[in-house]
This record gives sequence, structure tokens and C-alpha cells, in this order.
Amino acid sequence: RLAALASAQAQIAAGGPSPQETMELIGTAACRLVAAGGAAILLPDGERLVCRAGVGSGSLLPGAVAGPS
Repeated sequence: RLAALASAQAQIAAGGPSPQETMELIGTAACRLVAAGGAAILLPDGERLVCRAGVGSGSLLPGAVAGPS
């Protein structure tokens, strides 16, 4: 698990991936770290949270909104 986390950290630190690819990389690394089937990255947009990246099964689709409408 630690090796997967270190690999993701090295890829992000290298600055190669786009912001979208970086969020997907983080989601994939999180899934591996905790043996999850999916993950979603939500970022604040006013009082709402908006899914910006989803990986794996059962994750939210990018653009999905959580919080008050």
C-alpha cells in the first residue's frame, strides 16, 4: 500500500498530469490504499460540493452536486 501511495505522490510531484488526471490519480490511489471499489473527488462551489472526478464502481459522475441546491 505504501508503495502505491509513494508512486502516486511521485507522479503528482513531477507535475506531469493535468488537474483532472491528478484528481483521478488521487482517487485511484485512495481506492488501492483502502481496498475500495470506487472514490469521488468533490470540491466546494459556494455552499455545494461538486464532483470533479470519480473512479471505480459506484462513484459519482463528474458534475454531480451534493449539498443545498
